[in-house]
Amino acid sequence: MLTVTKRWNQQTNNYRDYVNLLLDSMRREVNNAKVRGVDVQYCYDTNSWAINEHGNIAHQSATKCQESAEESIENSLRFLDNLKSLGYELIKELNDIFLNCYDDDTTKMHSCFLHEFGKINNFVREYEQDAKYIEYNALPASNYVVVQATQCLSNAYLLARFESQGAKMSNSRCIRNVVNKNEKSLIA
Repeated sequence: MLTVTKRWNQQTNNYRDYVNLLLDSMRREVNNAKVRGVDVQYCYDTNSWAINEHGNIAHQSATKCQESAEESIENSLRFLDNLKSLGYELIKELNDIFLNCYDDDTTKMHSCFLHEFGKINNFVREYEQDAKYIEYNALPASNYVVVQATQCLSNAYLLARFESQGAKMSNSRCIRNVVNKNEKSLIA
């Protein structure tokens, strides 16, 4: 889950840096228009609001990606809880052997010990095999979830980048139209 959170933070930071570059560029366009005596602040306000909205939507989508990844990891690793419970059960059986096998007849007691130790030994071998299986399969399952989450996060911010770029272009068009309109009114 740490890797998914790390990817989430990377995507969020990359998008924030991208938005800051867009907003800086948009502010420069507004300032250039102001130098010409044209007030186009409303162009910036409208389009920067749109960029913030796209960012909020991307953040919500990215949060869903992270939550889904965490849930998938928990579900795919739930079998670890079962293995852990089995391990505790084996320890309990080992602890209970003396109580279960105690007998005044030492031959019966030794026979019981051998039988119970043999039975538990078989369970321990199965437990070890299950543990090897988990080790073999847990990493690929976890890696798959991380890959899926990374793709989900990328898609969430890719759309926001595209939409934010559109808002930046809208800002440029708005400013250009107002400046052109102002220049025509000065000529007339």
